[in-house]
Amino acid sequence: MSASCEMPSIGKELDLSRAAKHEHADIELDKYYLVLIGESWFMGKFSRVWFGLTFYPWHSTHYQFDAPGSNGSDWKRVIELTLPV
Repeated sequence: MSASCEMPSIGKELDLSRAAKHEHADIELDKYYLVLIGESWFMGKFSRVWFGLTFYPWHSTHYQFDAPGSNGSDWKRVIELTLPV
């Protein structure tokens, strides 16, 4: 019997071209995300503040969400985590 070595799906990647300034229609506040900002990966949740979305990783400071091309954005990927329980 052989064991499967396939990586399970961990979530769905969001289309950053759907973002507008500091908002993204597909980001839900009660879910966890894996995000790539610059060259670093972070895991955490988003919160809504007066100007838009802010990302709060578990081990670091918060990051203002900026759509690519907006405000010198360095956001490259956002993956909504859907890990099995």
